[in-house]
Amino acid sequence: MSEHLPAFETADSPAHTALYAPWPPNARRSWGAGAIALVVGFYLVATIAMVVGQIAWTVSAHGASVFSDPQAMTAALSELPPPVIFFPLMLVLFLTWGGLSLAWVSGFERRGLSTIGFRAERAGRLFVNGAGLAIAAIIALSATGLLIGLIAPVDVTDAAQTADWGRLADPTVWLVIGGLAAFFFIQGGVEEIVFRGWLMSTLSARWGRIAGVGVTALVFALFHLQVFMSGFYMGLAALAGISMTGLFLGLLALRQGSLWGVIGLHGAFNAVSVIGPVSYMIASQPEATIGEAVSRVFEQATGMAASSGFQPQILAQALVFGTFSIFMLWRLTRTRRQAR
Repeated sequence: MSEHLPAFETADSPAHTALYAPWPPNARRSWGAGAIALVVGFYLVATIAMVVGQIAWTVSAHGASVFSDPQAMTAALSELPPPVIFFPLMLVLFLTWGGLSLAWVSGFERRGLSTIGFRAERAGRLFVNGAGLAIAAIIALSATGLLIGLIAPVDVTDAAQTADWGRLADPTVWLVIGGLAAFFFIQGGVEEIVFRGWLMSTLSARWGRIAGVGVTALVFALFHLQVFMSGFYMGLAALAGISMTGLFLGLLALRQGSLWGVIGLHGAFNAVSVIGPVSYMIASQPEATIGEAVSRVFEQATGMAASSGFQPQILAQALVFGTFSIFMLWRLTRTRRQAR
């Protein structure tokens, strides 16, 4: 599963690259395929609490007799618990996943947090800049979606003019928005620790930077296969967008030599992508409770909601982050040439 890491990036061993900080002399590298398997294994272990919680809620909501009818059981288990139960369970899942990954880095690979991108230099500035970049990306996504809509219009009911924006003044709404923001920054941070922090640094030390960034982006995308619940073609388009997003995050972390920027970007992107539509739904659909608005938007944002057909605007994420990735590749190539 492992071998001792040789000297930090020498001319004789260019593939043995430390992305963020030199590894200690006694550090051990996990095998490339073994690291990918561990990411999956740690995730499966982390889902145990989620599964137990889902079953417990199903029993309390539908009764234990639901498990005697396979069709009713499938329908009940596919139903998400209310947000007050679902998000704490998800939080436990992500914290466990991240904790297991950090334990492996420290206990088995024998290296510190700086080697997975937690460097003190410019940490606050990189985090804030990353969050700002997320806002810019969402604006670019919205503009691209509008342009695609001009070419291939999609019927969308616009309730903005009749929306009651005063509903957002409810303190409960702000409490929910604050809770969602905290959750998505934690969730995004954990995913960056697992993928761009641990996995990408491990694969780069084993296979080199190009493979490390590329394979990590692919594994990151494959962890989002639930997007196919919205339909095959919608799922393919969404998966392409997630792949390009993962590629850009990897390239950004590589250029910055730090994890803080991508944590700020990932957390803010997910938070705004959910909080914005939730706020809109609360204001425009007075018959929907806050919990219903959160559940519907979350299912739509994660691709778990069935789609009525292919919506070309879903291509915006792949186009925007693909363009960002090309620009970042150009910047990295130019910097490397200038360093020679």
